[in-house]
Amino acid sequence: MTKLVCSDAELAAMVAAKIIPPDMVDQIRETPATTTNAAQPVSSGAARGISSKSNTTELMAEAEKALERAKESYLREQKLPPAKAPEVSREMLLSQVASLRSRDGDGGPRQALLGTMPEHSIESVENLKRITISSLMMRTRHKGKYLLCRIISSPARAVRAVFVIEDPEGRASKVSVAYYPFTLDVPLFYLDVMFPLGGVLAIREPKCIFDPDNNTPLIQVDSPSDTVFLDVQSPHSANVSWSTNSVSQIPPAATSLVWKNRGNDCFKKKEWLAASMAYSEGLKLEPDNHLLLLNRAAANLELHWYKSVIEDTKIVSAMKLDDSSESLKLKTVLRLIKAYYWSQNYAEVIQTAKLFPSNQDVQGYATKATIRTRERDTGKYDWPSLYRASRDPVFRPDAAHHRGPIQVKSFDGRMGVFTTRKVDQGEILLVATPIASSFPRDPPKGRELFLSHNFLTDETGKKSTYSLVAEVVTRVWDDPDLARILHAIDAGSRFPSTAPYPGIHAPSRPMSHPHMPASDIDIARIEGICSLNAFELEDVGTPFNPETLRQPQTPIRDKPLAVYEIPSFCNHSCVPTASKVFFGTLMMVRANKEMRQGEEVTFNFCPVTDSYEERTAFVERKWGVPCICALCKADRTDTPESRALRADILKKPAAENVTEAKKRIADLKNSYASSPERSACGIKPELFLEYFLLGILYRKLAKTGHASVAREHELRAAEAFLDALDAMGMVIRDRSIFGPSRVPMGPDITRLPVDVASPILHPRLCVAAMVYLISVFCVFDANDRIFSWMAAAGWVETQYAGTVVGTQGCHFLASKYGKMVEEIYGAFFY
Repeated sequence: MTKLVCSDAELAAMVAAKIIPPDMVDQIRETPATTTNAAQPVSSGAARGISSKSNTTELMAEAEKALERAKESYLREQKLPPAKAPEVSREMLLSQVASLRSRDGDGGPRQALLGTMPEHSIESVENLKRITISSLMMRTRHKGKYLLCRIISSPARAVRAVFVIEDPEGRASKVSVAYYPFTLDVPLFYLDVMFPLGGVLAIREPKCIFDPDNNTPLIQVDSPSDTVFLDVQSPHSANVSWSTNSVSQIPPAATSLVWKNRGNDCFKKKEWLAASMAYSEGLKLEPDNHLLLLNRAAANLELHWYKSVIEDTKIVSAMKLDDSSESLKLKTVLRLIKAYYWSQNYAEVIQTAKLFPSNQDVQGYATKATIRTRERDTGKYDWPSLYRASRDPVFRPDAAHHRGPIQVKSFDGRMGVFTTRKVDQGEILLVATPIASSFPRDPPKGRELFLSHNFLTDETGKKSTYSLVAEVVTRVWDDPDLARILHAIDAGSRFPSTAPYPGIHAPSRPMSHPHMPASDIDIARIEGICSLNAFELEDVGTPFNPETLRQPQTPIRDKPLAVYEIPSFCNHSCVPTASKVFFGTLMMVRANKEMRQGEEVTFNFCPVTDSYEERTAFVERKWGVPCICALCKADRTDTPESRALRADILKKPAAENVTEAKKRIADLKNSYASSPERSACGIKPELFLEYFLLGILYRKLAKTGHASVAREHELRAAEAFLDALDAMGMVIRDRSIFGPSRVPMGPDITRLPVDVASPILHPRLCVAAMVYLISVFCVFDANDRIFSWMAAAGWVETQYAGTVVGTQGCHFLASKYGKMVEEIYGAFFY
């Protein structure tokens, strides 16, 4: 082991200069990262190297400790003043990155922080002044400056891409770059392509922080667009002399043919990014090379960079080529059509397909585009087929976006979604495809422990939100129109809208190279939208189950997430006017009630069965404003003691006996004040939940208790389920369990036992209680009630999910509610 890089005198100097606080001195002395040790190199950016431990609990504990260290370091850094960045030996930095690279993919835990409100640069390099590493200040964003540097190490990755750079003076530093496209989980050779050894960079308005894992300065690049790659011919680097010979300057390829052949080799290996990079380098030498343009279009299709594909193929289509063969034209048209199709520009697909009326591949896309156009224009989809396909845990359906009678507009100083005409209950308002999505089962497959903490929501989670941010960045990289939409989205008080919606379409420069995004990346806004406006993809086939709400929850879980355009403008209400369901990533929105023209479309973004305190904390934490819905207004008329009593009941496990359950119900009833606000609200979610659980408890007693009291328990269960529906605001027209039905049977909705024409504000919860009630009627062989209540449940299910239609209805309910519905149908159709 060589001498300490940080001696006691140097540590004292760092404390005096306020680079580190005094309480960190002992920690740094004990940390191997402060020494150069070839036998035991250290990592950077995240604690790794513990994957040899087989005990998952120990792995999680190590990961949680590492995440806490990262949080503490970040919060400590915010309190310290700027200070001169200390110099660190080049050898030590290279050793750290090499060690991290050697452990890539070992399954060790990774940590990330989100929601730190990172800044990004909007200034071009031409408008900035050059700065050197020796001039960097800790905890300072160097406004109006850029750092000229070149990469002197192979890149590594914890979560961010990490590598060592040097400036022309020969000073070295470590750099970490967040969210660079395709760098989160791809093999290392992709990082080698994106950050090549010897590559020259201009880092716009750099920021230097203290790396908690290595106790060394680190240039932290939060927005990937702040790293600008420079050609050797660039005026910023062409005449620069580098004081060391640590790496060789990358020589330009002799011809575009060399780059084309490299790109073709990569394409054959399905290394799409490397292929796109090679073709782009060739186009620098020969911008009008139609083969390079077409090949790059093929590679960018695989990367889902459709704007660039359209640009490249249009350029080729406009060329008057001497060797323009029929096969070349077909390649051009087919790649253009694919880009149009996956961009949902179906009219252009149909029009362009006319150029090759007899080609099967071209006409196949034209046929699909016709189907998508019909979906978009009519809102009619094959919901049963979509439901069956959504049984796959990762489902991104090929379907069109449909906008019903709604519009996005500003109202009382905020953005929202409003109806443009009178809307019927159950009418489709919107079918939305996502901007981006993330599933826990997305590649890479295999065991991985990824923890993140989000300062915007104060939540600790796994990978989903970070992956979603990375996916949005990759989309924006190629699509400046999407960047404008993101600036129009209002994500609460911290991220207000900064652009009109939908705005005026303005010409934008295309992405000419994978190193050159089409627009500057506002990473703080993207993190904000993905944190505050993302939707958890709740499976349409998963019924509401009140018993799971009282079971211990996994403290840290991953979940599928997606970000949408128009739904991001919808505001929250605990008493929503619309319900949303998900068929994979496809969101369908239907009206919960008859809506007048100009009425706002609202969602509930948190469970209505949460306490008032939990709902209020959720809304204020996310958007910085209180909820003004009818339920929250009613809850505010109650005393704090009454609200606390209800919150305490909700936190308890489900009652173990009928006596306890009845006492809870009595306490809840007494906690609601008789007020105009409560009458106007019409729902009592806590009471709904306790009645529902009481009904389940009676059913369990009926099945396990003595036969002489089983019938009485079933009767009490039915009454509890009816009371639950009443507490959720359903208007019950027939509460009878025996004897003649009080409502004549028939297919007309006026003959159903509930008034399904009145607002049903939480249909998913109500249908579950209705199905449990029907299961009781099966015991009593009450076939007429089974029929009428099944018709009512199917009607409500259809109004919010659209899947109980025709002969497929019973199959859908049987699939969703499982054995219970099978028992129901067995009792009725014997």
